[in-house]
Amino acid sequence: MINTELATLFSKASAGDKPSLDTVFTVVYPSLKNIARGYLHREMRNYTLQPTALVNEAYLKLVSTEGYSWNDQKHFLTLAARSMRQVLVDYARLRNAGKRGPEAEKIAYLTEQMRLPAGDTDQLLRLNDALAALEVQSPRQASLVNLRYFAGLSIEEAAEVLDISLATAKRDWSVARLWLLYELEES
Repeated sequence: MINTELATLFSKASAGDKPSLDTVFTVVYPSLKNIARGYLHREMRNYTLQPTALVNEAYLKLVSTEGYSWNDQKHFLTLAARSMRQVLVDYARLRNAGKRGPEAEKIAYLTEQMRLPAGDTDQLLRLNDALAALEVQSPRQASLVNLRYFAGLSIEEAAEVLDISLATAKRDWSVARLWLLYELEES
């Protein structure tokens, strides 16, 4: 599909046109499912959540928001990453209900890929809280982390989505990782 056609679809979908919304979902679904499949396979092996369910839940969060609006596919992917994060956090909270206490593991060092141990829902919840705090201080850095960690984008892809230079993305990534490490160790 040509970019201008896709931009028109996103515009119509944002205006509430149901057929355009369905087409947008059809176009982006394979990308979202690959992202979800990769994330769940690599990071959350103990989850019973399936990639299809994660994508569908994230999509429902996106379209159930009053007055949703997407400028283009990049904007949609940014919001989809945030929605996947919310779904995973909600899922983690359900799994961790009643499991909190002094036995909670300490946060492992955040690697370049920012991977958490498989099935560690408590750390995912703490990461979510830290990301919420980062979003207040630096929305662009928080968006970068969401795109890298939850959408599985490379630094180059995330820079393109955020429409920033690669050098800026790398600086933001370094600062965000250090800031998150500090926040997670403090909690």
